[in-house]
Amino acid sequence: MALSEIQLTEALSALNGWTLRHNELVLEHEIEDFSAAIRLVNSVAVLAEEAEHHPDIDIRWRMVTFALCTHSAGLRITELDISMAAKINSVISSGGGIDVTTSEKRMDNFDWYRRGVGVRDGLRR
Repeated sequence: MALSEIQLTEALSALNGWTLRHNELVLEHEIEDFSAAIRLVNSVAVLAEEAEHHPDIDIRWRMVTFALCTHSAGLRITELDISMAAKINSVISSGGGIDVTTSEKRMDNFDWYRRGVGVRDGLRR
């Protein structure tokens, strides 16, 4: 269920750095370098897979942009988006990422990646 304007305003006040843009929650986060940006995205990917809720992600050298809305709610913002935004903030505040190579359970979702399968092939499996 989509959040009301009041719920959305309250949620945004608790989400450091997030803004509302075109019916999406958006965070633009500058990080130290491109490698760190990739590590951050990899960390968020693991959490998104676990939650089965995936942000749109754009990487531009040191700038990573996350955008969240819920497709099944008519591209509106729901509690799923607020929860994922909080998880992304947690990853960022903990230093930009978790070590995805140390968690076999989490990496099971990326088996196609470990096998060296291309992204398109991996997503079709």
